[in-house]
Amino acid sequence: MSGTIRFSVMMATGLVLIAHIGVAQEFRVYTRVSDVGAEVYSKTQKRAAPPIVARSLSLFRAGKAYDYLGSVGEVIIFEPIRRRFTIMNGTTRMISTLTFDEIEQYIERAGSQMKTYIVALEKKGDTTSLKSIQSLRFQLDPIFNADYDPALDQLTLNSTHFRYVAGCVTAESTKSVDHELFDEAVRIYLNYADWTARLNYVLNPQALAPAPRLALNDVLRQGKRLPIQVDLQVDLEQSLHLRAEHKIHWNLDRKDRGDIRHWEMMLDDKTMYRVPIREYQRALLVSQLNRRR
Repeated sequence: MSGTIRFSVMMATGLVLIAHIGVAQEFRVYTRVSDVGAEVYSKTQKRAAPPIVARSLSLFRAGKAYDYLGSVGEVIIFEPIRRRFTIMNGTTRMISTLTFDEIEQYIERAGSQMKTYIVALEKKGDTTSLKSIQSLRFQLDPIFNADYDPALDQLTLNSTHFRYVAGCVTAESTKSVDHELFDEAVRIYLNYADWTARLNYVLNPQALAPAPRLALNDVLRQGKRLPIQVDLQVDLEQSLHLRAEHKIHWNLDRKDRGDIRHWEMMLDDKTMYRVPIREYQRALLVSQLNRRR
C-alpha cells in the first residue's frame, strides 16, 4: 500500500510502542529515545551504543496521562476532556497550565513568522538562504509518500528531507488482544501523542514542529496500527537520526497509583506557586544550573 499524503501543520519526532493489551483505559509506558546519529566510541575506539537522550514514564488512568521526567523532577498532566496540560515541579514548587487553545495559537503564530522569514530569505537569494527556505517550507507544509509493507508489518513515510520507518503491530498480528480494546488503545495513545508533539514544539524552541509526527499518527490511526519501533531521519539544515522505544504495561502497580495520588495532591497543595509557563521554564532552568554546580 502506498500513496502521497499532505499536511499543513508543523513537525515533531516519532516514538515506539511495545504493547501487551489489557484494559485500555489504564496502562503505563516507559520511553527511551536514542541519538542514533551520534558518533560515539568507547575507550577502546570501538563504536559504543547510541547515547540515550531522553527517558520518561507515562501513566494513563481515568482519561488522563501523567508524564514523569525523573531527570528534572517534572510531571506533565494531559487532560483531554478539559483541553489542557498542567506542568509542575516539586523542586521549584511551581505549577503552570497550558490550554489546547493556547498551544494552537502559538503554532499558528509560529507559522506566520516562518512565512515572513521565508520572504526575507527569498530576497537574499544566496545558497544558504535557499537551503533554509526548503527547510522552513517543508515544516509548514510537508509532503510524504506513505508505503506499508504487510510482509514486514512496516510503515514508511518518506520525503526528500524527512523519513519515518515504523515497525507496527495490529490487532490481527497481536493474537491475544481483543480488537475493541486494541482500537481503543490506538485512539487514546495517538491522541495523547498528537498533543504531546504540539506541546513539545511550544516548550522547546529547538524542537522540530509537529507535522511529521502528526502525519505518522494519522496514518497509524487509519490502519489501526501501533508502532513497535520508529526511526526518524532528518536531512534539512542539520542531520538528525533518532530512535524512540516505548515499553507498555497495561496494569498500573501500587507505586504507579501512589504516584498519581501524590501528583493529584500536589495540584491542591497551597504551597505550590501557580505561574505563567515562561516563568516556570526560567525557574526550572535556574534549578538545573544550580544542581550542576
